[in-house]
Amino acid sequence: MEAVLAAALLFTAGIAVAKYAKDVRKLDRNADVTIAAKLACDNTVERLRTTPADQWMDTASDIAEQVSDAAGLPMTIDVSEFETNDSRGQHAEILARYHGDIVYRTHAWSLLEPTAETNDESSAESEDAL
Repeated sequence: MEAVLAAALLFTAGIAVAKYAKDVRKLDRNADVTIAAKLACDNTVERLRTTPADQWMDTASDIAEQVSDAAGLPMTIDVSEFETNDSRGQHAEILARYHGDIVYRTHAWSLLEPTAETNDESSAESEDAL
């Protein structure tokens, strides 16, 4: 009787250890994917920052493809324009995916250089304020 009980306990412990090992491998893999996704997003942001903001929309797909190939994770960059008070610029949302799920998301912003027309308007407004 004791031998049967000991065998059952040993079997249960073996199953628990096997499940634990499987869960640890899964957590390790998820951590590796998350770190890879963060590094890929950071790489994408740096590539965007070395590109003039007015060219972000034109180069976003090329940058996403290059980083996707290097990282082994599908990357997407969604670029849109924004305006605040007297400034306008570009906003990029960068997504890294793994098996279709978003693993990491980050954003980048860049102000566009003011145009001559904007400079003329702002200087005219400041002259009117005097």
